[in-house]
Amino acid sequence: MRHTRQLLRWLGVLLLAGHLHTTLAAAATAGHPASWRAIVFPEFLPRTPGGDTDEVSKALQGFEKIDELQKGLESFQRRDYEQTLSLFKTAGQKAPHLPPANLMLARLLFATNQQPQGRVALEQAAVEQAGYPGVYLSFASLALTTGRLTDAFLHLEKAASLLQGTTWTAEQRSAFQEQMHLGFTTVAEGRRDWEGAKKALTAWLELNPKNGQARQRLARTLLELDNPAAAQEQLQQAVKDDANLDPAPVALAWLYTQKGNLPKATELMQNAVKQAPKDARVHRGMASWLLQQGKLAEAKAAAEVAARLEPDAKELRLLRALIARGLKDYGQAETYFQALHQETPGDVQVANQLALTLVEQTDKLKQGRAVQLAEVNARANANVPEVLATLG
Repeated sequence: MRHTRQLLRWLGVLLLAGHLHTTLAAAATAGHPASWRAIVFPEFLPRTPGGDTDEVSKALQGFEKIDELQKGLESFQRRDYEQTLSLFKTAGQKAPHLPPANLMLARLLFATNQQPQGRVALEQAAVEQAGYPGVYLSFASLALTTGRLTDAFLHLEKAASLLQGTTWTAEQRSAFQEQMHLGFTTVAEGRRDWEGAKKALTAWLELNPKNGQARQRLARTLLELDNPAAAQEQLQQAVKDDANLDPAPVALAWLYTQKGNLPKATELMQNAVKQAPKDARVHRGMASWLLQQGKLAEAKAAAEVAARLEPDAKELRLLRALIARGLKDYGQAETYFQALHQETPGDVQVANQLALTLVEQTDKLKQGRAVQLAEVNARANANVPEVLATLG
């Protein structure tokens, strides 16, 4: 779904990527208890990207026995944050291996788009538990969201120095290291320090060799270092490790697009379709790429081929909705976005696109509903500029 989500940004919606808490925030909107616990203690999650809810539940089973944690989550949902903090502190007394109470509260606040309150809680966590690496990893994450690369780098170095201690469990150490490598990678990429990115990604993959997304980033780094053969090898391995990723030729075409080499990207996309005419992922990738190029009619045709191969895929329905809106077929776009919004009402990107689709129509009732959607979206996502821009 990564490239379709990129298209949402190009079409006016913020892509919430690169933030260490992004996937946790998305999980929170699902409302599953395990998802909320995953926000509070990511240190104890399985290290497999895209792990399902059952995996998360299994990893966090032990925490279900700590009543104060569950009560704290319930009080947070009631917006009684003082009570939440008090309960988390009591839980920490019973289970000293838990993250600092203020850090757990900060993570919940960040995941629910309450940045100012989250910063206050995080600053307090730094005062009370200055030796906990997760505090500085969260500071680094915040810095990365606003492009403060040096600030992020310094916080990551602090976290790395704290990992030299022997007090951490294997799960904690692994999680801290993975977040640290992610942070160092993002800083290096932002600085276009490709040797630095290669070093960070190599260390990340030594820790978690099945992380397909990290391997895709290594492929981009290798391409920037003028080693396309090695980049292709990494992309092939990435999709073996994570079948949800784009096929290697499609992913490589996107990388060449990022480099501005459209002739090479075009060649790769066309060859991918010829070599795998029955692979819906390839046709979907072609449709996404054509949409990004502004070739809407061709994108629609490619999406229709994909639809014959996988008609019910959510990724494809989202893509077809974007294409329909681009073609000003607002009725069809509304149908797609409305269905997606009903399935995942917490998806800020889908809700924003639905509002934009409704407001672009002449029906006054639909325009009124668009305003209502935009207002709700803005209240829930006050730190997302594109959402506020939709509200006007």
